[in-house]
This record gives sequence, structure tokens and C-alpha cells, in this order.
Amino acid sequence: MITSRLLRCALLVAAVLLLTTAALATTFSSAQRYCPVCGEIVEVQLPMSTNDVGGQDRDLLQRAGGAQIFMEVVASCGICGFTGWPADFSEEKPRRRGKDPGEGDELAITKELRKAIVEGNALQRPEALAGVPHEPEAPFAHMPSWARLDVLAQTVALRGGEPERIADINLQAAWAVRLGYHPVHLSGLEPNEPQREWLFGRLTDYTEQAQELELFNPADIELWVAVRLLATAAQAPGDLRCIASSYGASLLRSHGEHRALLASLPLLEPCVEATAWPGKVEAIRESVELERFYQRRARDGFVEVLEAGTLEPLQATLTTYLVGELERRLGESDAARGHFDAALAMSMPEGLDVWIREQRCLLDQVDPVLGLLKCRAERGVEPAPETPGEQPAPETPGEEQAPEASGG
Repeated sequence: MITSRLLRCALLVAAVLLLTTAALATTFSSAQRYCPVCGEIVEVQLPMSTNDVGGQDRDLLQRAGGAQIFMEVVASCGICGFTGWPADFSEEKPRRRGKDPGEGDELAITKELRKAIVEGNALQRPEALAGVPHEPEAPFAHMPSWARLDVLAQTVALRGGEPERIADINLQAAWAVRLGYHPVHLSGLEPNEPQREWLFGRLTDYTEQAQELELFNPADIELWVAVRLLATAAQAPGDLRCIASSYGASLLRSHGEHRALLASLPLLEPCVEATAWPGKVEAIRESVELERFYQRRARDGFVEVLEAGTLEPLQATLTTYLVGELERRLGESDAARGHFDAALAMSMPEGLDVWIREQRCLLDQVDPVLGLLKCRAERGVEPAPETPGEQPAPETPGEEQAPEASGG
């Protein structure tokens, strides 16, 4: 659940560079199990190894290098739609009888639940899949990971799961959209050898800049590289302008920085044929709105948990911060500011105040791309909430030293 992840992963700062290769990839083994509701065979993925070298996004997405476990281990019965983790599926074909609560299963498969799923169509394919063809006899087969997580949230709700657990699953669905639905990268812009050398030089320079600012979280470093590529793209010669813009925008999308991504679209437009551009923009905006759909669900669930007042102090602080960060990503600045300020007044895990102040700083930036540069470079020294804007904004870091387009 999110509280345990919050305490475990809230501020992981890994001293791993952007270009580090994971020594231990995420691996899985496949196994055949049976759906506990209808008895159909379901193939599940059992995690064997993983890593955390991808760092952590500011909405607490812990990123592995390679496959993400939370996107792979959730399985759906293609026939009835029952969705769960590998342990929820039976190694032997179950008898067609209900399981009463209290038999050792936190979320029991009762007779009433089985009937609601099999006869009552209690589980539904996500509306965003309405236009995706599927086999009527197996409507839940071959769904993308974000859709499986959607149906998992429905299943857990039917099984009596706590609001926090359901909110956590919706947050994972938003993450799965971010990592698995990525229409930004422009086809036909693969760099040739000289262009790769130029791009690698920029990546190296900007990674070093990030480290000089003590940005050691690989996710933060990638964002720094993204906004530096976009901020200096106009200086790049020829096709390199489009390559820099495309890579920068793709990195923004892969970290869910929607406002900065949408602000960067004018840089991409000259790089796409005029007839293809409207379709490209529509696909990008649809992917952003789909992620936001699940962010809203998650935010609402976590607000319900906070209002219940059942969380331990540090969990309450982290959840309050998380609600604010989701609201920032949704463009709800006033609500986000209120939750950030509330979190700053609570019991504080070490280092979280830096994240809160940096994310709060972003709310006041007119240009979201340059705002990311400014707020990260300040390293959390934004004025206290009661005196906003009192200090003059520093110059955008490194702009006066931006390397020439033809330089190393």
C-alpha cells in the first residue's frame, strides 16, 4: 500500500548517473494459474529480480531500469475480468464454491462476489478502451498495463479493499500510462553518428551540471537534461534542433511533467509534416489526459484517507505532500499550494521539505520549462509560505554558459 511505499521510498537519493546501466535487470518467470472466480487459465508473471536505478519521480514513482514490476505482475482473467496479483490466482483449478471471509484471505472471494462478476458484469473494461477491438468471448484479454490496473482497482473495491489501497492502485495506473503510453518521440529523427556525438556531449554536460547542483536522483537528472535540451534547442544547427527538442519533450512526458511538455509543443511542430501534426498533438494530449484521469482518482482517494484521520504522523505528512503534488500535475495550483503549505507545518521526514519547496516553487513559474531550471537550481530555498516572492528570482542557471551548438 501507499503508506508503506511512502515510508520506504519517499526520498531515495541514489548516487547513480543518468547513463548508468543496471547490473541487475528486472526479470520475471511465467506461470499458469487459474482464475478463482471462473476457473479459466491465466498466465501470471512472477518477479525474480529488479533494481531501483531509475530514481524516483516527485509523485513517488520508484523507477527501475527496464521493466517495472507494478506494470507486469497484475494479471486479468480474459474471460470474467477478475484481476489481481499472482497470489490471488490458484495453482490448482478451484472448486466452484464461495470462500467466506475470515478463512485467512484479507480480500475473500465470496459467492456473492463470484455472482456479481460472472453474472452481473460488475467489472468493466476502461472507457478509454472503447475504440480498441476485442473478442467478445474474452473482453479482458490483452489489455495494456494501465487498463489492468484500472480493473484491479475495481476488483479490490468489490472485495472490500480499503480506500488507501484503491487510491494507490489508481496512482499506479497513472504511472503505467506515463511509462507505457508515450506518443511524443518523433519518428524519422534517429540521429546519425555525428549527431549522436553532439547529443551525447549535451547529455554529458547537462548531467554534470545537475550533479554540481547536487541533483543525484536519476529522475531529477533526466528532468534537468530535458529542460536544458529544450532551453538550448534553438541554438542547435539544422536537424539537431528537432532532435534536441524531441528528446527533451520525450523525457518530460516520461516523467509526467505535463505543463512543461505542452509548453514545448511549438518547438516540435516544425519537425513534423503539416498534415501529420494535428494527429500527433491529439495523441500527446490524449495520453496526458489519460494519466490525469487516474491522478484525479488517486488524489480523491488520498484526500478521503486524510479526512478519515487514521494515518500515522509521518504517513499523513507524506500523503498530504503527495496530494499537493498530484494537484500540481493536474494544474490545480491553489489546492496544491494549500497542501504543500500544510505538509510543511507537519512532522517532517528528513529532506522532504526540500522537495516540497521545490515543487511549490514550480506553481509560481510562468514558463514551466525555465521554471524547472530555476526551482531545481534553488535546491529548496524558496521563501517560506508566509512570505512568498520576497526574494528576487535568480538568473536561469547556466544560461550564460550554454555551450555553443557546434561545441563539445
